[in-house]
Amino acid sequence: MKSFIKIFRSSVITALIFFSVVTCDLNKDGDTDGPVLYKDAIKINKQQVWEGTSSNKISELYKKFEGERDISVNVYLPDETDKFKPSKVLGAGKIEKGLLSCDIPVPADGDLMDWDNFKKWFSEWNDINCVPKVNGTFLGLVSSENEWVNREKMSGTSDSLWLESIWFVYADIDCIITGTPGSGIRPGDAFYVTPENLNLKLKRGWNTVSRKQLLEGDHGIETDSVKIKNPNDFKWALRTVHP
Repeated sequence: MKSFIKIFRSSVITALIFFSVVTCDLNKDGDTDGPVLYKDAIKINKQQVWEGTSSNKISELYKKFEGERDISVNVYLPDETDKFKPSKVLGAGKIEKGLLSCDIPVPADGDLMDWDNFKKWFSEWNDINCVPKVNGTFLGLVSSENEWVNREKMSGTSDSLWLESIWFVYADIDCIITGTPGSGIRPGDAFYVTPENLNLKLKRGWNTVSRKQLLEGDHGIETDSVKIKNPNDFKWALRTVHP
């Protein structure tokens, strides 16, 4: 994803769907961990949104957002420089009195990337492969104030900070995406490493993919990993830059 995903300086969301008009409620605050696969349309129903603070304490990084926003649900394609850009508004929603409600329909075939484009989402790994080859996409929720709405969790210290973000990733078939550890430097950004092999098993539909990033120091090493999970202790957070 090169300069698209960054700790503090960039973050967002993801899930998987197939061909039904039935909706599924995303897990509400207080429930157990949510599903990692949605085969039908996703309905996010009155979930609390948070915003960042200026605190240096991990426990005080968020405060409840109480405002109003219109929300657009976008799917993405890479441009000629391989940076991911919104390609289509797939759904819509609102934040009312700090509570997010949003409908995410099943994507049409024309909303999906072919494998040659979709694999660029995993560009921090080497030797990327997929069996069988999948068409897919991922979501970004953007507010009427041009903010990102990211499902996330932060942990660590001010010198060594973990950011985990849930991305809603759609696959049109069951597949396994693999890769070997990689490293590099994003233009104008931190040096990154992916120390673990990539072994991502996607199902047909919207999958919840957790991307975990460690940033050590202001311009230190960023360590990335991805897993299928949907923890309940993550927060919906407003961000002025994409995660």
